[in-house]
Amino acid sequence: MPAIELMESHLSLGTWLAALSPILIVLVLMLILRWSGAKAGAVAWACSIAVAGLAFGGNPVTLASGSAKGLWETVFILAIIWGAMSIYGLIHGMGGFPAISRAFSRVTRGDRLLQVLIIGMVFPAWLQGVLGFGTPVAVTAPLLVGLGFNPVLAVVIPALGHCWTITFGSLGSSFWVLQRFTGLAEGPLALWSAVMFIPMTVMVFFFGTYYYSRSTHGSGWVEVRRGWFAWLSLGVIQATALFLFSVAVSPSISGFLAGFVGLAWGAILPRTRLYRVHVDKAADEAGQGGEAAGQMSFHLAFLPYYVIVLVVLVVYLSPLASQWTGLPNLRSILEAQRFQLGPAWPEIRTGLSFVNPAAARYSPLKVLTMPGTLIFLSLAVSMALYRAMGVLKPGITRHIWERVSRTAVPATLTLMTLSMMAGVMMEHGMTTLLAVGTALAAGPVYPLFANYIGQLGAFITGSNTASNVLFATFQRDTALVLGISPYVAAGLQTVGGAIGNIHCPLNVVLATSTVGIPGREGEVISQTLVAGLLMGLVIGCLGLLLARLVV
Repeated sequence: MPAIELMESHLSLGTWLAALSPILIVLVLMLILRWSGAKAGAVAWACSIAVAGLAFGGNPVTLASGSAKGLWETVFILAIIWGAMSIYGLIHGMGGFPAISRAFSRVTRGDRLLQVLIIGMVFPAWLQGVLGFGTPVAVTAPLLVGLGFNPVLAVVIPALGHCWTITFGSLGSSFWVLQRFTGLAEGPLALWSAVMFIPMTVMVFFFGTYYYSRSTHGSGWVEVRRGWFAWLSLGVIQATALFLFSVAVSPSISGFLAGFVGLAWGAILPRTRLYRVHVDKAADEAGQGGEAAGQMSFHLAFLPYYVIVLVVLVVYLSPLASQWTGLPNLRSILEAQRFQLGPAWPEIRTGLSFVNPAAARYSPLKVLTMPGTLIFLSLAVSMALYRAMGVLKPGITRHIWERVSRTAVPATLTLMTLSMMAGVMMEHGMTTLLAVGTALAAGPVYPLFANYIGQLGAFITGSNTASNVLFATFQRDTALVLGISPYVAAGLQTVGGAIGNIHCPLNVVLATSTVGIPGREGEVISQTLVAGLLMGLVIGCLGLLLARLVV
C-alpha cells in the first residue's frame, strides 16, 4: 500500500498528536524554557523513539535504523560547520575583521542598516544561488559578528536573507526535484512557484529590517520607517528579477542572477537621492579614513571569502560552462561514483508495514564537491596565499583549532540528537501522517495551509529539497482530489520548504556554532519562527486566491 494511503488508514487525532509531540517538545524546550539544542534534542529523540515504538510499529531494528540514518546525515552538516568556523578563525587570527569593517563602513557610508541588508541579506542570497545546504548562513554570520553585530542577530539576518533563493538556488536543485516528483510541466511550474516567492522576498527584507531595529533601538519600527526605501526596493527588485529569470531564462540560474541584481542595486543604493542615509558621525569618520600604516588592507583581509566564491563558482557552474564552451564538466568528474561515499542500507519495514526501500548507497556524500570540502579547500588555498605573500602569522593553525574546538562539541551533540529525532520520525512515517492529517482537516481551505506542510518538511530535514522529496507528490495529489490547481499547490510546497529553512533547528545549530553561541538556538528560532509563520499566512492567503483561478 502506498505510504500516503497507509498513513491515512492509521490516522486519528491521537496518532496525529503523537507524531507531532517530538516537534512540540523541541519548540517548548528551546523557545520557552531556553534549553540548549543538545539537551532539547536528546529529550525529543527519546520521545520520538517512544512514540514510534508505541504507536507506529517501531522495533529495535527500525528505531536503530532511523537513528543511524540521522547520524549519517550529520557528517555532511558538520563538515560545513567545522569549515566555516575555521575560515572565521583564520580571518580573526590574521586581524582582518577591522579592515573589513572599515571598508564596508565606507561603502555603506556608515549606515548599519545598509550593512544588514546588503552584506547580511543580499550577499548570502547570491551565494545560495550556487551553494546551498546552509553554507551561505554559515559563511555570512561570522562576517557580521566580525563587523560588530550581535551574534544572535548575525544568525537571524542571513537566515532570513538567503531563503528566498533556496528553491531556485544551488542550480535549481530544489525546483528540479519538485518538477521530477510532481511530473508537472516545467514552464507553468516555474511561473507559479516564482509567483509565490514575490511576497515572500519582500517580507524577508521587511523582517530583516524589523529585527535589526528591535535589536538596536528596542522598537522594530524605527528602522522600518527610516529605511523603507532600502528594504522595499531590495525586496521588490530581487523578487521581480527572480520571477523574470525563472520564467524567461532558466530555473537553474535564476537565483544566482537575481542575487547578482541585488548586489548591483546594493552598490548603487547608498548613493541614491531617494534613500537619505542618516550617517552616524563617528562611524562615518572611521569609515572614511584610509588604511593606517601596518593595518591589513580590505582585499587581503577578505581573501578567504574571495577564494570561497571563486572555488564555488568554478565547481558548481562548470556544468553550464561545459554546455557553453564544450570544456570538460569538472563537477560531473568530481562527482563520479568512485568519489561518492555512503553505507549500504537494507529495506526497513515497520510493524505498520511502512516501508523504507533498500539503498546500495544511502544518501551518498559527494566527497569532492560537498560544501564542507570546498570550504576546507578554500581555507588551505587562503593559508597558502597568505604564506606566499609573507603575511601568514605564526601560530595561526593553533589559533584556528582553539576557536573551532571551543564550539564544535556542543554543536556536534545538538546536530546528532536532532538528526536522530528526524531520522526516527521519517523512518516510521510520522511526518507523512502529519501532512495527511493536516490536508484532510483543512479541506476546501487547504491552500491556506499547504505551505506549512512544506515548512514542516524543511523543519524536520533541514532542506527544501528533502521537503519536496517528502511531500511534492502528496501536494499534487491532494490538489487534484480537491479540484484545485496542482501548479499552485506545488508552488506552495516549495515556498514553504524555503521558509522552513529559517527556523529549522539543524540549520540554526549550524549557524550558531559558527559564531560561538551554541546553546542559544532558542533565541534565534523564537524570531525566525514568528517570521516564518507570518510569511506562511500571507502566502497561504495568496494560494487560496489563486487555487481556484489557475487551471
